[in-house]
Amino acid sequence: MGMKTRSDAMTDRLQEIRDRVAKATPGEWEWRFENPTTQRSAYHHPSLLGPHNEPICTANDGLGIDSEYAVCNSEHDADLIAHARQDIPYLLRRLEAAEELVNWVGPPSVGENAEQHWLENQAARNAWEKAKEDAP
Repeated sequence: MGMKTRSDAMTDRLQEIRDRVAKATPGEWEWRFENPTTQRSAYHHPSLLGPHNEPICTANDGLGIDSEYAVCNSEHDADLIAHARQDIPYLLRRLEAAEELVNWVGPPSVGENAEQHWLENQAARNAWEKAKEDAP
């Protein structure tokens, strides 16, 4: 098997992100300070809830004998959350580069306007190259 190109690496990274999203609990998630599915106690734990108020993750407040930690009900949800800090900036860079590329492509220019078109879109090409360099 040959060496992977940058394009292959970007495609692989996007597929990994898609896989994490597909395996995680579907629907909109919401952060609440109290988990409505548990009894009230002296300690209220912040919880990440799914679309039907089902707990996805519950954070321990660190009081009592336990230390601070979060408990996720699904390995796949935990994986998605754990990778969010890397995945979101990566996706934002890709989106920014794609927007710049769309601005760059435009209609083809010929004649004396071709050079001006090229110069005006140098920033878009630079952003696109930077995004490719930032890829894994």
